[in-house]
Amino acid sequence: MNILLYIEKEFNFLPDIIYHGLMASGHRVVDSPAKPSYHGVNHDPADQGRSMLCFNFPQHEHQEPYDLILIDVRYNGPINYSNFNIIDGNDYQYVRQDLYDRCHLYFKRELTQVLLEHYPKCRALPFASLHQEEYIQDKSMPFSFMLSGTVSTRISYYQALVNLEHEIQGSIVRYSDNALYPVNYAEYCENLRRSKASISLKGMGEDTYRYWEIPSYSTVLCARRPEIIIPDDFTDTECIRFDNEDDLINKLRYYLRDHPGELEQVRRQGYDKLMNYHTSVKRAEYLLRSV
Repeated sequence: MNILLYIEKEFNFLPDIIYHGLMASGHRVVDSPAKPSYHGVNHDPADQGRSMLCFNFPQHEHQEPYDLILIDVRYNGPINYSNFNIIDGNDYQYVRQDLYDRCHLYFKRELTQVLLEHYPKCRALPFASLHQEEYIQDKSMPFSFMLSGTVSTRISYYQALVNLEHEIQGSIVRYSDNALYPVNYAEYCENLRRSKASISLKGMGEDTYRYWEIPSYSTVLCARRPEIIIPDDFTDTECIRFDNEDDLINKLRYYLRDHPGELEQVRRQGYDKLMNYHTSVKRAEYLLRSV
């Protein structure tokens, strides 16, 4: 397909994921204005090298027939087409009414059932994983928790998991209230790669990139059930769900200390679910089917 993507130049996970998936699937995508990080120039430091968005030299927008027009909700420039679709990767559960009224479909990351009832042109479009590698058979670290930020729930879980780190030795619990990552990014990736299980907690939004990144490293995702619509979300046999700090601690003890065989089954099934439904290519395919 011949696709035009109106985009803002700063780092923005959701449109970046869709761009990556479309390009990796062989579609021609023209980003307007040309985004340097898509073409190997001036990577945004917030990217942390994670997106690997380097394809071809930028192509300039021309007045030509496009099969699909996509617009990042943060884009504030002129729109030269009438039949377009919005990609809204913002943290908040609201819709830009001015764009919703004009668009064909409005793809939203933080889409709740209540919001959908009021805005029927919305479609759920959560993050997906840009990282992919072969299934990792052997893992040496029981669990990891590596989060940053000042969200109060993250701090309370950190305090609970510090004690468990001493009980289940070989695990890593790291937290920072002022850094993008509590460890450098290479160490963060290596810790995920070695972990049998890792914890994802929501931040400003319900959907977080870590939710998808953890199973991409063949690691069991431990997360509360998101309060947004996620098509083909992980089931209870494909991740570890918990309700509060005590529930998480008890389930980590159950799987890591008492039932490691069951944990291996969850780990394999979670990885397979991600690869079949939640890579950047699969997310782009989902978007194309929807339009």
